[in-house]
Amino acid sequence: DVERSRGLGDVYKRQEAERPMTPYESVMWNIWMPAARQALVNAWDVYDAAPAVAFIEAWRDLLPPFMLDNVFDQLLLPKLERAVQTWTPRADVPMHVFVLPWLTLSEARMASVVSETRRKWRSVLSAWHVSQGIPAHLEAWRGIYSTKEWDALLLERIVPSISRALRTQFRVDPSQQDMQVLEQVLAWAGVLRDSVLSRLLHVELGTPWLQVLHAWITQPDAAVSYTHLRAHETSLH
Repeated sequence: DVERSRGLGDVYKRQEAERPMTPYESVMWNIWMPAARQALVNAWDVYDAAPAVAFIEAWRDLLPPFMLDNVFDQLLLPKLERAVQTWTPRADVPMHVFVLPWLTLSEARMASVVSETRRKWRSVLSAWHVSQGIPAHLEAWRGIYSTKEWDALLLERIVPSISRALRTQFRVDPSQQDMQVLEQVLAWAGVLRDSVLSRLLHVELGTPWLQVLHAWITQPDAAVSYTHLRAHETSLH
């Protein structure tokens, strides 16, 4: 599992740190490493992943394992994590554009950055409102997070807002029905689980619809035709 792998990796790093460098490792550490540090820390634009990814791909088979660990742990991951922490939906570069290319090199090494993106999305979505629609680029992370993590994010941040909007902003009014809020909610079909969306509609709209229908058809002077009822029912679907 992940914890066991991390523990074994720590043991390996300690063993590597305790043994003397080979001549090749010494040359790479003293000549290559300072140049790489300068390039990755000072010159590389974190929002443009391609040059740095290509650089690591070109060198990773030539680097001693402890040096590759150092490049990721000390140079790349902290810079990526800071970029995620300061990212906002208004930024010019979507978060997945500068994070996901790194997964092709090592998903395991990127676990901390991916976790940081989930925290960022939870923060961003805490202020989300139904009228804003599906957040741009959110679905880019659907295949990156586990099913459990994806569902938890939506259940924690999106579902309560949808529920509140249906409960407080949507009114069943056969005489002058406004469908805007309902249409905004239905846009989440295919993003939310079908079972979750149907449950939301049942809980928040079922009772109000039945109450209005009962009041409508029990009025003493009501002249409600079956055709009129069916037309309204169809509009809600």
